[in-house]
Amino acid sequence: MKCSLLEYLMSENKRKGGAQKVREKNKKLLFSQANKCRPISELFSIPPIQKSNNCTTTNDTTISNAENDCSSDDTFINNVDVSDKILCNNSNYDEVVNCKDVDNTLNILEKENVMKVCGLVNADVDDDKDIVMVEDDVIMVEDVDKNNLSNSIKRQWLSFDNQSKSLFCSVCLAFSSEPNLFTKGLSVWTHVYQRIEEHEASKTHMSCSESYLLHTSNKTIDILLFSDFKKKQKEEVKKNIQILQRVIDIVKLIDHGNFLDILLLLKKYDIVLNEHVDLLTTKAQRKANSGNSKGKVSKVTFISKTTVNMVIDSISTLIKKNISSQILEALMFSVQMDTTQDVSVQDQCSLIVRYVNSSGVHEKLLSVVTMTETKGKSFHEMLENKLLSSGLNIKNCIGNSTDGASNMQGQYNGFSAWLTKSSPGQVHVWCYSHVLNLVLIDSTKSALPAVKLFSLLNEVAAFFKESYKRMNVWKNTVGENIKKKLVSIGMTRWWSKEKSLQTIFGEDNLFVQLIISLDTIQSSHDFNPEIKAKARNLKEAFMSYELILTALIYIKIFKIVGPLSRYLQTSGIDLIKSQELVNKALHNLKQIQRGMKDVKSEADKFITIIEETFEDKHNMDVLIEKEFPKIRCRHKKKMADEMTSDQPILDAEEKFTVEVHNIIFDKTISCMEERFSSNKKLYCDLAWLSPNNFKDLHDKEIPFDTLFELSKVLKKFDDKLTHAKLVDEMLNFSSSWDQLKRTVPEYYEKSSEDDIEEETSDKHGTNVEEVHCKSCMNCPHCCYNVLVKYNLHSNAYHFLFLAYKYLLTLPCTQVACERSFSKLKIIKTRLRNSLSEEKLEAFMLMNVEKSILHSIDSEEIIEIIKNSSDFLNKKLSY
Repeated sequence: MKCSLLEYLMSENKRKGGAQKVREKNKKLLFSQANKCRPISELFSIPPIQKSNNCTTTNDTTISNAENDCSSDDTFINNVDVSDKILCNNSNYDEVVNCKDVDNTLNILEKENVMKVCGLVNADVDDDKDIVMVEDDVIMVEDVDKNNLSNSIKRQWLSFDNQSKSLFCSVCLAFSSEPNLFTKGLSVWTHVYQRIEEHEASKTHMSCSESYLLHTSNKTIDILLFSDFKKKQKEEVKKNIQILQRVIDIVKLIDHGNFLDILLLLKKYDIVLNEHVDLLTTKAQRKANSGNSKGKVSKVTFISKTTVNMVIDSISTLIKKNISSQILEALMFSVQMDTTQDVSVQDQCSLIVRYVNSSGVHEKLLSVVTMTETKGKSFHEMLENKLLSSGLNIKNCIGNSTDGASNMQGQYNGFSAWLTKSSPGQVHVWCYSHVLNLVLIDSTKSALPAVKLFSLLNEVAAFFKESYKRMNVWKNTVGENIKKKLVSIGMTRWWSKEKSLQTIFGEDNLFVQLIISLDTIQSSHDFNPEIKAKARNLKEAFMSYELILTALIYIKIFKIVGPLSRYLQTSGIDLIKSQELVNKALHNLKQIQRGMKDVKSEADKFITIIEETFEDKHNMDVLIEKEFPKIRCRHKKKMADEMTSDQPILDAEEKFTVEVHNIIFDKTISCMEERFSSNKKLYCDLAWLSPNNFKDLHDKEIPFDTLFELSKVLKKFDDKLTHAKLVDEMLNFSSSWDQLKRTVPEYYEKSSEDDIEEETSDKHGTNVEEVHCKSCMNCPHCCYNVLVKYNLHSNAYHFLFLAYKYLLTLPCTQVACERSFSKLKIIKTRLRNSLSEEKLEAFMLMNVEKSILHSIDSEEIIEIIKNSSDFLNKKLSY
């Protein structure tokens, strides 16, 4: 029976030659030494099987499993990954092989039909040669051990080129700087196993293997030599970043004081801060005990004023950058500007920028500047510099809103005049809230009883606040309710006159408590006669019939003007809606302009209720005037030739009606009509953008120059815009509005402008909420939202979209500046009156723009701090 060559070689009957015996002896010696060493097979991990269109590799050691190793012979397989530069750990340890050279070498060897040598058996067969078997194009180099057929070595570095029938070393191809037998290709198969072992034991192959291992683990000589140091440095950097993140969070929280107190508080609950602060404390105590109290405890503590200042400056920079990027996206913007004097007698100017984007109308604080000059040119230069530093073009400013000061709206040298030179076509809007406040000031000074009323209201509030004894009398009368307090009148607090009047004669109705408190002080022996006399005079003045009538006149006026004033103090309102509310208030005032009978009936009802309250609840007999005192008829002496005679008003009620009631209403109405009358032509164009006027666009014949002024202003934002195109889009959109507005769900953030609730606070009287109409479907806001929501602004109504954006960008008030001044009083106090301009601006930005502050990632702040110096970069970089 015939047997194969392999079966014959494995038989026991074959005689062993002398050379084979020597090889077996050497082999046993090598195995004994190998058992004491780490086998190289552990250094080369076998990658998992990956199948592709070209080839499939395997890790099996048997010949039968090797048949499934490859599905095609098109790809040269090697397991070496190279980067731009690979460090070769050869005998010199200083050669760097360029990736391009390695790639070129590998490209040369990328031939067809290349397979990996899967296994080698550790046994010799013949005196002269080893056996190479080819089964399904897989080359197997086998040395058969008759005693242990399962013993084999997997050499992942060994590859075979089926085209040239040569063996290659993948590791040496990638990392060797010197050619050898396995980089050129071993094609002579005599003693192939011995050649493989010799190459495997060579210094070149071992050096390349080390380089391969270092490369796969991403280790360099620097890491090998300083691995412990690098590990400690990484831990230190991680700890520094954690500390700095906590410092940043504290600064964001307190933004203007009490930093160390909060730091020590968090130390109790935070492991990282606790270890860091305790370490610094220990070092400081050790240094103090050594007698050397000078110098720093550590070069970087991350809780010093230097680090905190860097964090504050970084936050300020990021907030400005965020606002600037939003303004650039919006394309156009307007500015609001006002000044106030701080506690250190410095003139602080607040610069607010208003813009519109897809999320709505925004009014953001851009800067706070200490002004040394208050000329209009100085304000213009300041604005130009701030916009330039923020990357904004002043020519894109379409309007400004200021108060009525001459340096702001002067015709030749005012701020608005200088701004018009830089940005032609910009619109100056006199702040509606300031205008309304001036109207009320003129109204309250129009008649003598009006002046007397508000003087008494202010005087009685000051009377109780001047002494704790008098204040105790008031508290004992009204109780400890904080809402039941008298309000002083201030010239800059727009709500103060209304609130002071409402407290005594209006909804709060503390008239009875006021009379009781004044009567208690008058009859008490704890006060001196001067105070008692003053209390009596105030009591008699408040029980005057004329004063009560005057108070009720202003109650009726404030019921109409008050909601308008509160609405004008909100954020995000538009010019058209504000003008519509002003016109509505004017209309309502004109309806009650001659309503003296209603005022008299309300006064009689008020007096009756007060008298019943005194009799029933307090058992006091208080006499309140119920009618005017009689007027004595005075006759003017006539000259001899004088024929005419005066007809003086003898009736006291009629005299009050003519000289007080009518004058107050007439003065209020005339002032409103006069002061709210600027930029009429532009307002006429903008009025067509209101849904209230859409019906008139089709029912009536509109003037030929409709929207002409608006088209001229918008042309600088789009050269293709023409008057005809804008009118066509306006007519088309207005005709489709009834269908478009039904697609938006109707809901309100607030019910209506007239129902804005007043919320009082201890310091500022009225907490104004941000009012944004979202679905009334009757205002420009809703039109803009529809255009954005359904992407109608891209093509269909592109020019009309610019018109609505222009309308909503125009400011109608500058109360955002006034709100920032309230924050200024909180930040810059008597104890912090030496804040620098940069720190004050940073704290103001952090306090006013809290939404942007909380959106800033701490990593961004750390990146800015890290790049500020090489030392911090080293401390905060891995």
